Amino acid sequence: MFRPAAILTGAFLVAASAAPQPRAAAPAHFTIILEHSAATWSAECMTGCSTPWKASFTCASARSCGARVDALGIITLDNHRALDPKFSFTLHGTPDGITAKRLNGTAWRTLEWGCGFTPCRARITELDVETLPPPS
Repeated sequence: MFRPAAILTGAFLVAASAAPQPRAAAPAHFTIILEHSAATWSAECMTGCSTPWKASFTCASARSCGARVDALGIITLDNHRALDPKFSFTLHGTPDGITAKRLNGTAWRTLEWGCGFTPCRARITELDVETLPPPS
């Protein structure tokens, strides 16, 4: 015997149980100009930050000198400020250049680039990195 009500109820249950797939958050739009030499990090936010900022710091030791950049500024890795919800990434100097690792808000997971001069300069965005010539 044909039961239209039973068929409609079954179709509703199937449609209701299909959970929507979570979408990856779109990366935040930002542009940071970065300079790094031995134990000094300098950065300037050109676009995408809470307010425009320019900051720098010097580490006690070049060997353990890392930084975190977000929409609020650049800080040492020892600073335990909460992650900015827009974007955040860490920076580490390497023998041949710099490595950046996403914490949140970027399309990339890791960026690595080399520099043949000091200070090492680069433009970092939510999408990629571009090395810049030394300051004149």
